[in-house]
Amino acid sequence: MLTLEMDSAIANRYLQGEENLAIALARGRIRISCVEAREALSLLPRNRELVARYRQIIEQDYPHLVLS
Repeated sequence: MLTLEMDSAIANRYLQGEENLAIALARGRIRISCVEAREALSLLPRNRELVARYRQIIEQDYPHLVLS
């Protein structure tokens, strides 16, 4: 339904809450594609859960990737 494309460094920043989605889209650092825009917007609020889980994993297994 929704695809976000970005470099790994941007993905790391985005998943740690350091990269603003709207600004990254406007600057071309993140590209988004989806079947329906309404569906894409409904998935974005779930992002908070994804970010929390990602931070937990990198803090535990990849501490060199942790940002501030």
